[in-house]
Amino acid sequence: MTRILAIVTSMADALLTLMVSLGATGSVMASPALAAGIAVRAPNQATSQDSAAQGQFEALFREAQEDFNRGDYAGAARKYERALVLQPKSPEALSNLGVAYHMEGSLRPAVSTLQRALSLEPGLLPANLILGIDLVQLGEPRQAIAPLETVLQREATNRDALLALASAYFALHKYDDAADVYRRETKARADDADAWYGLGLSFEHIAEDSARRLLQGGRDSPYNLRLVGEFLTEQGLGIDAEEAFRRALPLAEKNDAKKDTHDEGTEGLHAALGFALLRLGEAERAADE
Repeated sequence: MTRILAIVTSMADALLTLMVSLGATGSVMASPALAAGIAVRAPNQATSQDSAAQGQFEALFREAQEDFNRGDYAGAARKYERALVLQPKSPEALSNLGVAYHMEGSLRPAVSTLQRALSLEPGLLPANLILGIDLVQLGEPRQAIAPLETVLQREATNRDALLALASAYFALHKYDDAADVYRRETKARADDADAWYGLGLSFEHIAEDSARRLLQGGRDSPYNLRLVGEFLTEQGLGIDAEEAFRRALPLAEKNDAKKDTHDEGTEGLHAALGFALLRLGEAERAADE
């Protein structure tokens, strides 16, 4: 889990290179980078703002972006805060302020600010993406799912959103869902080592859960207990494997007379137990089996 969260954290560092350029037309640049940085400009609200105040607002926006591009996130945040004094209900300014807080490492202020932005304009991709990432890092994965899904509805192969969503499912112990999302990323980018690592880790937990369910659902089945024992042996959990095999043996002895094809004979169980004991370094006990 630590590695999974580290992957999400590394996304924040990558945002520096994913700033969206602001053109002269006033439109938002439509590109994959839209969902990975300050992706909105100061809106033109001349019809509802005094022209001087509007000019000051736009100047603060430009200066804030310059600070952000230099890596001065605290400076950018201060300028966005000043801009919000002039236009307190600007979703763009709130979104950009939230991203600046995020880059500073101030995740709680980032989350609350991004939520305010989204209450005004729910479709802002940068706000949804960074909100989802920060909620995962803050240990609130359930709340992270909706904003990340919003991003993926618009950009189905957005790497940051996919890895953050997979991390959210992983943190919720929804390993099947996590594996599905990691698989989506590997299909989009077959060389993504982080996604393959997460996929493998998810499969490992799926196997562990399956073994647990077998143990709980087939307590009186030597066949199921042997499957659990063999899995635990492969995982290097020899002591637990021995327990599973020893629980299976008396059940197998009772079932020998029934000749049930789904039940396990004692010979195979003794051999499996012996192998588990060898893995534990118990050669003499293994020989007895």
